[in-house]
Amino acid sequence: MPGAPLAVVPVSFAPVAMTSPDGAIAHFPRALCRFEAADGRSGHGWTEWHQPPGWQRHEWR
Repeated sequence: MPGAPLAVVPVSFAPVAMTSPDGAIAHFPRALCRFEAADGRSGHGWTEWHQPPGWQRHEWR
């Protein structure tokens, strides 16, 4: 969230693998996280990472 210091703590992981019609497998790791803002607000939500085939060879690191 813009301008709000935030701590994110993974609580539980729930990975998902997706297969396209041509057989390529994309990994979609996800984690249920606890979010804690510097102003005392807190809550839970999902954090997800889409990892399509070849994602490790991308140019931005």
